[in-house]
Amino acid sequence: MNWVRPYAFVLAIYLNTRGFAFVLFEGPLAPVDWSVRELRGPRKDARCLERIVTILDRHLPDVLVLQDTSSEGTIRAQRIVRLNEAVAALAEVRGLPVHLYSREQVRKAFEGFGVTTRLSRGLRR
Repeated sequence: MNWVRPYAFVLAIYLNTRGFAFVLFEGPLAPVDWSVRELRGPRKDARCLERIVTILDRHLPDVLVLQDTSSEGTIRAQRIVRLNEAVAALAEVRGLPVHLYSREQVRKAFEGFGVTTRLSRGLRR
């Protein structure tokens, strides 16, 4: 018997100076997997991409969400912008649709739920 997922797997990746964080969702309120990966030292970007490839291979998401680091999006360091572009290129080679959202777009989306910060709903580190 074949099992059909009711929702697409959505993988969101947030790149930062220390590595990256990701969340895999199956539906709007159903996180499946998440983690923060800290990578330091030489070849940090290459190791970051290797870990992201592992996540893509393991979970086979249907959609990838990244931060919009274009001039109209969120201002980020050039290293993060290049890494973000490399992740998007990885996804496109796999035929994976990529959606880009700025920090402001994400904030506005959560405002509709009354959540403006992590602390608004008791979400703490």
